[in-house]
Amino acid sequence: MGEKKIVAKKGIKMQRKRGFTIVELMITVVIIGVLATLAIPQFANAVEKTKAAKAKHNLALMYKSMSMCGEDIYAGNGNYLSDKCDSDSERGAYVQYKSGSDESWTYSFSSVTSSGFVAMARRRSGAYTNCEISIDENQKFSKSGSCAANII
Repeated sequence: MGEKKIVAKKGIKMQRKRGFTIVELMITVVIIGVLATLAIPQFANAVEKTKAAKAKHNLALMYKSMSMCGEDIYAGNGNYLSDKCDSDSERGAYVQYKSGSDESWTYSFSSVTSSGFVAMARRRSGAYTNCEISIDENQKFSKSGSCAANII
């Protein structure tokens, strides 16, 4: 228990201090650095996949709102253009998700014709700013631009 006393050559008593050497500390820092180098990209990819999953969910809601509106107005004949389906306020009556944006994505309808539509999400910021995810009237997802791998 306590500190051991070491006697120096000329009879001077020295106290031995316990602790880590600089080499041990440097090895620990290197190991932590290597682990961080491996883990941070994986974490960033997981965050991006989560944001893409949220965008896909919101696009599915937009698809559902447009589909329900078209089916209600035209009794399922697939015609999506009308005074009842051409604005967010009318589509929003069916499902509460409209064009707009959140912290990561901007959502919009594009290519709305009488036979189909495309709902699109465009990444607003981050490493994949030019990423676009879309869903069409056949409920098919697609991506374009610089998107992370495996987000669809």
